[in-house]
Amino acid sequence: MARQALVILLVVFLVVPVRGLAAPQDTRTVQEKVVETPAGTLVEVKLKKKQTLRGRLGEADAEGFSLQYAQGDRVETRKLAYAEVKSIKVVEDAGKGHGILAGIGVAFLVLMGISLIAAAVGGGA
Repeated sequence: MARQALVILLVVFLVVPVRGLAAPQDTRTVQEKVVETPAGTLVEVKLKKKQTLRGRLGEADAEGFSLQYAQGDRVETRKLAYAEVKSIKVVEDAGKGHGILAGIGVAFLVLMGISLIAAAVGGGA
């Protein structure tokens, strides 16, 4: 009976933190996000016309904002109205190293959890 309780407790500890990592829904409007983001920040803009632009945020006003992005071998600046933008998000270029380290960490935690559960279930038999 004590083994079953230990197994259940370990499973709960493995599952609960994963749910806690879910990102909360962002209910801010595109205009609010643009105003809160400093000029020069690298952003990804999805337009309602199913086009995606990636570039540097420029000046913003009441009607829209400018976006500086690469088009071939030249840099273009485009004025976008808030009404034509579906979403905007800041691009955080953490690099490949962070993703690899995070994957190794998750794999380590999963393997440790499995070994603890196996030890608890089969260790006292």
